[in-house]
Amino acid sequence: MRTSAVLLRSEERELLISNTAGCEKPAFFGGRAMLIRKLREEDIDLILGLTAGNTLFYKYHPPVADYMSIQNDMHAVPPGVEKKDKYYMGLFDRDDLIAVMDLIVHYPQKKTAFIGFLMIKAEEQHHGLGSEIVADLCASLKAHGFEKVRLAVDHGNPQSLAFWQKNGFSLTNEDGRYRPMERMLSDR
Repeated sequence: MRTSAVLLRSEERELLISNTAGCEKPAFFGGRAMLIRKLREEDIDLILGLTAGNTLFYKYHPPVADYMSIQNDMHAVPPGVEKKDKYYMGLFDRDDLIAVMDLIVHYPQKKTAFIGFLMIKAEEQHHGLGSEIVADLCASLKAHGFEKVRLAVDHGNPQSLAFWQKNGFSLTNEDGRYRPMERMLSDR
């Protein structure tokens, strides 16, 4: 039996994985047992290693990540969002960081989740892992009452745009620094 990658629990509000440093959840992707956990400042060097291999992303989204930018991203929330609604998570194959996701729930509206960042280790790309992560995330969000998932891609980045379109996201009519995309969860 396959365990969903993003496990949710119910309390007064619905949460994706516990936002405490010690919480780890098992997951299975590509036939491999992996572990999802909240990323900590001690993981920044691992995150830097993962980002260093993704040169195409930084061609369209400069500057290249550094220690301070990752540290800031781990804690940054949009105005009006509480830190408890932010999940900066890593997917590990043993001690190897395979993927990083920055997720904010109930943003920019209730019942909407916002993916601020998803990056897969370069060597792990083009094998379906990213699509598996997105599918499990969307299924878990839908099961817990979320109606849509939003994100934004950089102008001109063909890899990001193609990946998100392949995974059911559509460009919105909004214009700005980034290209907003969304996926409704009710029709899937």
